[in-house]
Amino acid sequence: MDKVQMSREILVDLDPDQRAAVTARTEWPLLVAAGPGAGKTRVLTRRIAWLIEATGVEAGHVMALTFTNAAAKEMGERLYDLIGPEAIRCRLSTIHALAARIVRAHAEHVGLTHDFTIFDQDAQTRIAASVLENGEAGIEPGDLVRQVALEKSMLRDPAQLSIENRSTLAKAWVDFDQAQQNANGIDFEGLIVKAIELLEIERIRHGWRNGIRAILVDEFQDVSEAQFELLRMLLPDTGHGLTVIGDEDQSLYSWRGASTSLLTGFENHFPECQVISLARNYRSHEAIVGTARRLIEHNSGRRGKELIAHRQHGPTPVHLRLESEESEAVAIVDWAKRLLRTGESPAEIAVLVRVRSLPLKNELERGLAGAGIAYHAVGATTLWERSEVRDVLALFHLLANERHMPAFARVFEQVKGLGAKATETVVARAREEDTTGVEVCRQGLVDLGPKRNKAAARFVQQIDLVTALDLDRLGFSGWVGQVIAEWGFPEIWRNEKDGRKKRESVVQLYRAAEEFEARCQMEGTTPALSDWLNELSLHAPQSGKEAERQGLALATIHASKGLEFSHVWLAGFDEGVLPSSRSLQEGREDEERRLAYVAMTRAKETLTVSSSESRRGQESQVSRFLTEAGLG
Repeated sequence: MDKVQMSREILVDLDPDQRAAVTARTEWPLLVAAGPGAGKTRVLTRRIAWLIEATGVEAGHVMALTFTNAAAKEMGERLYDLIGPEAIRCRLSTIHALAARIVRAHAEHVGLTHDFTIFDQDAQTRIAASVLENGEAGIEPGDLVRQVALEKSMLRDPAQLSIENRSTLAKAWVDFDQAQQNANGIDFEGLIVKAIELLEIERIRHGWRNGIRAILVDEFQDVSEAQFELLRMLLPDTGHGLTVIGDEDQSLYSWRGASTSLLTGFENHFPECQVISLARNYRSHEAIVGTARRLIEHNSGRRGKELIAHRQHGPTPVHLRLESEESEAVAIVDWAKRLLRTGESPAEIAVLVRVRSLPLKNELERGLAGAGIAYHAVGATTLWERSEVRDVLALFHLLANERHMPAFARVFEQVKGLGAKATETVVARAREEDTTGVEVCRQGLVDLGPKRNKAAARFVQQIDLVTALDLDRLGFSGWVGQVIAEWGFPEIWRNEKDGRKKRESVVQLYRAAEEFEARCQMEGTTPALSDWLNELSLHAPQSGKEAERQGLALATIHASKGLEFSHVWLAGFDEGVLPSSRSLQEGREDEERRLAYVAMTRAKETLTVSSSESRRGQESQVSRFLTEAGLG
């Protein structure tokens, strides 16, 4: 197929607005304001293909960024279908994965080595607990992790907090970052900050800019100030080559630093930008679109695009006011039964709730189980969050980085004959001696008592045993499997009630090692343990049950974003639930309204909304959003 024919194929089945977005000139930054169901992924992938096939941009000079690995994978698959193997050369990833590549390439400039560790939430919380041991008033480890991440996302530093009389948090932040650096590690938002620091070095910035002709950013409404600064540093000052696509009405993450103003005020940053709106919704019919449109019009600071339904006819959304959470759950189960009896696929049915902790969810799960209706909880647990997988990964993190104290603590305290108290003693001594927990045990620097001393010695012997395994002979994935076997995990789980499930989880971990090894062979690189572990941190897969989407979907609204279903039931539309009491207290009513809007626009055919006269035993009021949407 020649270039002219390929270019025509790229534009097939696009509406006029989509075509304008795909073919827009690259001399100026482009903002594509895309409403729900408007085909934004199609437009984004077609624009990449157009840039390569019609304008001559080399595939290797195109960078496309999004927020989830699933979105990056889907983008890559669609692009491959459009332009074939050339798609493999495009740089498609999440923003955090990009930052990790920048930091890894120049780690020595920010006090790290190239094999640094990316600390997950569990490791960060353990590190936070260690720096708060002396009792900084009013700060819990989890709160410190969340607050530091939020401050970093806004490009703030501890000095600014001190000026604001928040010196306690500022000191804890400094100690937290220092503890991570001492362990040759970094948190997720720290990756963004360090990447910016590196790009401030002209030589490094020039090197990265040279390899980029076009940057495309999906879900731009979820970009933070820090992430935007990272993008700007990779671009010419004019923003030449930048395409962003997003919808301020679907911004749900201000609590983790997302700044809607970057989208609504895009022209302030790039005065000569082009703006194209994709307002035609191809997912839902007019009755659903109209309901969502009436609701979101109550928000302030919008760009003001008018959402238009491509399909005009369909059932009117329904609001049911039920007596209690129990009766709400019964009504939902009956609704699901009726749909399934008509032959509807379970995969086309979804129940959405504001938060997973609602008592309604427990009632609903019992009701679905009692009725024999299969369901899966979207976004409930990733494979890597399962305790048995965390245990195995902690061992590999320790083998990759002996200074990874949270990994040491997790592995050590589960050794037979040891436990939490012995672990605390060893960790404390390691900090005193500025060494590792393994070295404390190896050199006998603490006396844990006769039995525990023997257990600690066995621990060191096991570490030495797996460290001595011949990786070159076994191959990377073979080595991973051998380490798991030699440490005795399968034997430990053999007699446990859920031992089989744990073994199956770790089989998936082994398969991830095989995939990593195969990818390295294709790229002509040598598999490295630290690279694999950091890839797992940045690309955590969903559990097998969720990935297959077996049965009806039960999801929070946040987890449902990006999904669509023929039939959607939105439960818990009560004041204090949606909008949540906390969000109202914090002045985030607009974001709660966006949540309701996103929930409504997941539905293709039917939309049912329910509220309860009584919730948690207390009288409950109907959500203000129902009245605004014309359903009250």
